[in-house]
Amino acid sequence: MIGCRWFLDDYPDIDTIPFDEQIQIAGKNSGNLFIGHAVKTHLLRLFPNITKLDYFSFSDIRLTSGDSIKDDYDHIVMSSSNMLNPGVNFGFITKFVEASGLPLVIVGLGAQAESIAHAVDLHPATVRLVAYAADTSKGVGVRGAFTADLLANLGIKNTVITGCPTAYLNTGTGFRIEVPNSVDDIKTAALSYKRDRNKYASDAQLKPIQTQMLQLSIEHGFDYIAQANFAESWTGFHRDIDEKKLANIAKYFGHPEGDIKRLRTYALDHIRIYFKWADWRAHMERMDFAFGCRFHGNMMAMIAGTPAVWYVHDTRTQELCERLSLPTLCVQEMTDKGFSLERVFEKADYTTFNATYQDRCDEFDAFFTSHFT
Repeated sequence: MIGCRWFLDDYPDIDTIPFDEQIQIAGKNSGNLFIGHAVKTHLLRLFPNITKLDYFSFSDIRLTSGDSIKDDYDHIVMSSSNMLNPGVNFGFITKFVEASGLPLVIVGLGAQAESIAHAVDLHPATVRLVAYAADTSKGVGVRGAFTADLLANLGIKNTVITGCPTAYLNTGTGFRIEVPNSVDDIKTAALSYKRDRNKYASDAQLKPIQTQMLQLSIEHGFDYIAQANFAESWTGFHRDIDEKKLANIAKYFGHPEGDIKRLRTYALDHIRIYFKWADWRAHMERMDFAFGCRFHGNMMAMIAGTPAVWYVHDTRTQELCERLSLPTLCVQEMTDKGFSLERVFEKADYTTFNATYQDRCDEFDAFFTSHFT
């Protein structure tokens, strides 16, 4: 496997490894580990007789000749995220897989853009990597129609819309989501925030919305599950306060200087980050509700049986939610009508999701297994 690594539960001496190293292993976003975990889980679930399954980090790929691995493996599987970004150069991966001559199976590949109206200018080496996968496999698994159309315009038409592999971890269990009867039944909730990018119009729109979300969290004692924002991630990992990082959080959210003590207490008690599958899932199982800007933060809630609502703020979120029939709330709608827990809760309609979930799981399994039979 290449791309997103699985969770760090199996990492040697993980509890002794400092935060800075763990966040780097996660690709600076713990949600990436969820993707890798899902792909690994599906491989072992669908092919229990696998005799050798290893993960190659980007550093490993840079230091290894693809030619040197061709006798040890039958396939290369890339667990992907929103890797089709303008200017991103995956030439070193392309060189590696081409030298190996092995089939490249890509699943969960997504394009990153502000909206479906915006073009995505891909580096030629990245296009060549995807073309190699299309030529050596049964098709490239993409997140949604936006990504499929982008690749088709580049001449890569051998794509299959699969959504994200994280969505299918409850396949075959009769899984369905039950929503609380009323917003008054929400006693525990997990919120996800995004403030690590400031280049889209939606990023500016999110700031006042997330400011209100934090105040709601402080008032109700809801949890803040960090994934990538460094100050919050450091705080959630150490469960301690660094005054400079607390000031960084307060500045973004416009938290009153005279009320910093309350923010400090909240941060200690409610900000968390997880690099282990079992710990993150167990936390979400205790929640009544989840919502916010992080796709995989909400997905972890949903997989744990907790109803979640996704904020749509770019193409990657939009196409994934459309494919999976997940409940969404548009950032523009909150900007126009205002944010409230009630407005979020009223979007938590899982009727279509529950009716189609097993079909989507079956479609994913059919696509994934077709590469190896």
